[in-house]
Amino acid sequence: MALVTLWLVSPAPPASAADEVPAAPTPRLWPAAVALAPTLGTTAHSLRISGPDRYQTNLAMALTLRGQGDAPFDTPDRTSGGAVTLAEADGWWGSRTCPLSVIVVAGDSAADALAAASLSDPTDGSDEPRLLRVASATSLLDIGVVDQVDTELAPILVTTSARQGATGLAPATETAAVDLSRGGCQSAGSAIVVGGTAAVPPGVEPDLVEAGYDEVFRVAGADRYDTARRIAEALGTGTPTAGATCGDEGAPGGSATGSAALAFHANAVVELRDSRTECRLLSRTVVLADGITGADALAAGWWTSFFQVPVLLAGPDGTLPAPTREALQSLDIDNLVVLGGTARFPEVTLEQAGALATAEPLRVAGTDRFATSVAMAQRFGGWFPTGAGDDFAGAMVCLAGSAGEGPSATGWPDALAAGPWCAAAAQAGAGPPRRALPPVTGPASVPADAPAPPAGPGRAMPVLLTPPAEAALAGSVTDLLEEAFAVEADWCSGTMATEDCLAPGFAAVFGGSAAVSDLAVRRAADLVSGQRYVTAGDTSPAATEGFWTRLDLRPVFHLPADPDAERACYDRDALDDVRWLAATTGAGVSTLAGFDLLAVGAYQLDADGVARSPGQNAPICAAWADEAPAPEPPAVEVAGVSLSGHASAPLMLDTSSAARLELSGAVGQFGPEERTGAPGASVEPGVVTRWLFEDDVVPGGPAVVSRGAGTDVGGASINLAVTRGPNADPLVPVDTFSATLELRTPIGTVVGEASGEARFVEGRWELRGRTEFSGGTWNVAAGAGGFSATVDLNVTDDDGDDEVTWEVDGLVTGPG
Repeated sequence: MALVTLWLVSPAPPASAADEVPAAPTPRLWPAAVALAPTLGTTAHSLRISGPDRYQTNLAMALTLRGQGDAPFDTPDRTSGGAVTLAEADGWWGSRTCPLSVIVVAGDSAADALAAASLSDPTDGSDEPRLLRVASATSLLDIGVVDQVDTELAPILVTTSARQGATGLAPATETAAVDLSRGGCQSAGSAIVVGGTAAVPPGVEPDLVEAGYDEVFRVAGADRYDTARRIAEALGTGTPTAGATCGDEGAPGGSATGSAALAFHANAVVELRDSRTECRLLSRTVVLADGITGADALAAGWWTSFFQVPVLLAGPDGTLPAPTREALQSLDIDNLVVLGGTARFPEVTLEQAGALATAEPLRVAGTDRFATSVAMAQRFGGWFPTGAGDDFAGAMVCLAGSAGEGPSATGWPDALAAGPWCAAAAQAGAGPPRRALPPVTGPASVPADAPAPPAGPGRAMPVLLTPPAEAALAGSVTDLLEEAFAVEADWCSGTMATEDCLAPGFAAVFGGSAAVSDLAVRRAADLVSGQRYVTAGDTSPAATEGFWTRLDLRPVFHLPADPDAERACYDRDALDDVRWLAATTGAGVSTLAGFDLLAVGAYQLDADGVARSPGQNAPICAAWADEAPAPEPPAVEVAGVSLSGHASAPLMLDTSSAARLELSGAVGQFGPEERTGAPGASVEPGVVTRWLFEDDVVPGGPAVVSRGAGTDVGGASINLAVTRGPNADPLVPVDTFSATLELRTPIGTVVGEASGEARFVEGRWELRGRTEFSGGTWNVAAGAGGFSATVDLNVTDDDGDDEVTWEVDGLVTGPG
């Protein structure tokens, strides 16, 4: 089960837009594909779905549509669990859905695609559109006839157009199509091509059949207005059943709670909310949107998809092209929703459209496309501020960039595909990923079993638009999120927890940083957290000065169960924003082991259960099986993985026998040559005790193997100093040690220095830490590893009878 940490922090000011978001390695969840690199980028409260271009971003959307898990938020494994193909992997976060059909549009222009989102049915309640079948995989399905299409959960797939010289599906689009039909999903059997052959090339149809689709339909008109008309006619309009009410009126507390649970009633029956407490049904509804800029139609996709509402398009300056006029007259229309202000739709256009449809037009608009997307979130999704944080607990929003119009438009492919995706995610009730909340250093980091995702539909996930690549979110979007996730509410975070704190929200972001800047994503993540996400440290974890060892470093280090396993260890305060330590084979291909710092409370308690430096990591090790995972060095990489799946720079380890130095047992030395400073048993803050043990190795002592060569230890010296920590009342001080050491063999010496922490346990000092090898006359020039020593005091009640047993190991290099 995933581990969840829920805490509450005091309100903090939002991060400045000038704060730079550091670059960090992103999760690598999907098996590699030739020339394809769909990407997930994460913060603790957001997930960016993107790729190197619009087609690979679209592929990433298709993959997250069917994600069945919560990676990268619940696992240190950043590699799909070793899955070789997409069909074998599905552990990433997504809407946990598989579609019955797909919708294919051209990716060079939004023209034909502006009405496409309405064809996708997230509720499986649609009357199912009747469309022209143009290809099939079987003679049982006739070509050239009109038939019904089950469009349940249909995503929009974007492909290269005939205008760009394409003759078939783009590689990324083909990968998505195959994955949804006979790969990770084996459900999609129908494909709908939207647009004529000048937009989506005719070769796409046989490509889709080859990809596993039983039938292919195409809906196309003479132009964008005619294509929208044909989609509207295929969808049709309907009326609710007698006595039907808005979905949230049937929920506990009714619509006055602001719960805004949407319900499907019939094609083109829309739930319209005039305020947080008022909701009414609009039957036989048709949308009129600007067909030139297209921004409002794209941002409407989440609700036109949910309610199966036909979208008709207006021409330049709000003119009504002939196909649009024809549809307004021929469709059964009771309500006409016009998207956009008077700059897009002059009043005279509304009057004309209303007269043609014999319906009273209802304008839904803001001061710009961004404010209009907010207005739609409120009117059709119930995103009105309520003053009660629990109305928005765990709520999610979708964020896409949008600017310009026509060929120069930015962000439109992402916003287009986001509509059906967000409608499907909300209807599926996937909910935000189950995850621990930042910061990892919070004092209440007590993991608990994560609850199951919601069983039914959640609050609507509106598509909110923001200016591309700008540091700040659109002001209207900022205002909406600030009001919904009010800072004064009791939001859970990683600093404190109350029994009834509120689960923070989550943002799904579509497109790369050219569409939505990293700083804008960071700001959105901060706002949906109730402004608890003060620093984005989880996007840039760090793990420094790690070292390999097989020594048992208890009681100082947190250690996995097997004391003989290979392990990488980190001293106190060597980890920043790290939740897991993950060991992987070379190049991070397969995860060998992951160790959860939160599970052992490593930012609060030391291995002995004592709090010495809360907020810093205690000394800790990650272990894995003692076997060579790869034939070539570095055989193992160890990285710190944050609670949102980012990884630190790896510690690269050549664990082959040719690189190891190990002893067959501990060196034992009795009676120091010198002991100076404070008495050995003193615990007075700040005092130091020093011991020098020289040559006195117990007869029959250990052998040493270094870089494949072995010999006996004939003598040794170690100069130790234990320093008591300063008084840190009420915390227990950290006692430390340092040492210089030398191993003498018949064929040369090995020298080094060690440092770490000391524990006084039952009359003896237990010293555990790191060794830095610095040379000698044998075969070691440099390297690092572990150190373990026990200093027994006054073995025979004599001041000079202290005894030390110590050992070292490490990965070393030779001279020259």
